[in-house]
Order: sequence, then structure tokens, then C-alpha cells
Amino acid sequence: MLAIAFAALLVVQSANQFDLICEGEHVGRWEGTVNRKPFDAHYRIDLDRRVWCGADCTSVQDIASVSPTRIVLKASGPGIFGGHDSGTWVDRSTGRLTGGSDSEFLKTSLSAQCRRATFTPIPRNLF
Repeated sequence: MLAIAFAALLVVQSANQFDLICEGEHVGRWEGTVNRKPFDAHYRIDLDRRVWCGADCTSVQDIASVSPTRIVLKASGPGIFGGHDSGTWVDRSTGRLTGGSDSEFLKTSLSAQCRRATFTPIPRNLF
């Protein structure tokens, strides 16, 4: 009985730890010029620790916020992109990654579709 409860606990924990593989398009606008580029990314997400990193995980970052509908990876300032001057977030029901930044001269937008993948562990802090 104890083994079943422990196994169930492991399943619940792993549901909050996953990788996202995303593919889409990045668009930059500067002085009337539009530059479109394919975008692909691999993110490691740990909702239990509220941290994330890219595929190489050279920099572990705090998740800005988590709600039942959205995981906000990065956010700064009030603005037009989902309430932020810059930010990146994932819709939890559709897997859609959206991002953007809006400065005086350069505006960027990011749109990609993500799929869940097996979790690659994120290094723990040394201190």
C-alpha cells in the first residue's frame, strides 16, 4: 500500500516537470523593415521549483508566473504584449508559445507551437 502511494506521488511530481519543444516564427520590425525567421526552441520547465532554462541550461531562470491557463517564462514592465513590454508565455491548453518585445525602435513577435517532451533535469543551485 505504501509503495502504491509513493508511486502515485512520483507521477504527480513528474507532471510538473517537462520539456517543451517549440517550432514557429520570429518576426522583427525595425524602421519599416520586416524580418521573418523560423524559430525553434527547447525549454526545460520545472513548475515545482518554478524555474526554467533553455536546452543547454547555461542559465536557470525563475518562472515569472504560473496560472491554470498560462505559464509566463519572462515578463517585464507594463505594455502591449500581454501586459508586458517584453515577455514569453505558453498557453497551457493549446501549447502555443507567444512572445514579444516593444521598444521605441524595434518590435519583435514570436509565435510557435510547442509539444511536451520527457523532462531533462535542471541543475540545482550550489548554495
